[in-house]
Amino acid sequence: MDSATLVQLLVATALVDQSAPPCWRMNELLGAVERLVMVTLGDCAGYAKIASLALAELGERTVNPAVKVLLKLAVLNGRRRCDEEDTLSIQTLFDEAAREIDMLEKGPHRDRCFSFFLYQQQVFGSRCGFYGQASRAAKATAGLSAKPEERAISMYLASAYAMYAAIVSGVQEEINTAFSDLQAELLHLQADVADTALEIQWARGNGPIHLLQAMTLLGIIDNDTWIAHMHVVASNEVALGGAFAPGIQVLKLENKRRCGMYYEVRQDASVIIDDDKQSSATKAWTRLILARTYMLDDKVAARLQYALIKPVPDAHMVWAVAARESAVLLPS
Repeated sequence: MDSATLVQLLVATALVDQSAPPCWRMNELLGAVERLVMVTLGDCAGYAKIASLALAELGERTVNPAVKVLLKLAVLNGRRRCDEEDTLSIQTLFDEAAREIDMLEKGPHRDRCFSFFLYQQQVFGSRCGFYGQASRAAKATAGLSAKPEERAISMYLASAYAMYAAIVSGVQEEINTAFSDLQAELLHLQADVADTALEIQWARGNGPIHLLQAMTLLGIIDNDTWIAHMHVVASNEVALGGAFAPGIQVLKLENKRRCGMYYEVRQDASVIIDDDKQSSATKAWTRLILARTYMLDDKVAARLQYALIKPVPDAHMVWAVAARESAVLLPS
């Protein structure tokens, strides 16, 4: 099915769709087009263009205003994933979408658009280092959640993003408060997702991983807490699957550093850094851990590793920590 046909399918559906969430036909159709174009074909820009062309063809024709907002959110969904798009232009799209959602009549269509908007804001914010924005979006999502487990996940993510925002700020009082909040929310999360389909992914995966990552960034030495959560993650590694592999790999590296296995850390780190398949974020985490081992006996090598850590997607908080550590420990 070519792009022109998909555009016409979206337009035809928009003109006659009288359905509403949870079975909103326009929403379901856009989901199907997304799976085909973005997931299967990997064409994010193409998906954004299809939604944009459908919007242009609808023009001023009378349709449910929420349908046009949903199409604009689809454009945003595609464009925010494109590497060639600049952050400012995407933030402008978010601002425009927020204004248009505010103008929608209250009801299930508006709720669905707002929920989709908040999800994208979390993903975009956390990827680009706008952690305060991501935290606020996660809290708002929690307010829309009907299920306790979904609400708990959103509140935990809000705490994790707030933790990263505090780390970037470097204000110790904010960091202390954020870390305490993160620990408390993890307990709520694990209780609320217990015995649900989300237990492994969150109680044994994302939940403890975020806490361990915060401990890594902050250099918190609490052996009991570290060992307990590291055991949970490591013992569920197979069940968690490949998507969790890079994060767990980094935590294992940090675990070796904490055990004084510096030679092994340097060996493993070099493999990760030289692997073209590893993301820039994974390499940033790896360089931070590696730099800390070099601080013991090779400050020149440490300075190099710190300098190579950049504010790449999903790792702005790593860069902030590296910049501060380098400035304090290795002054010019």
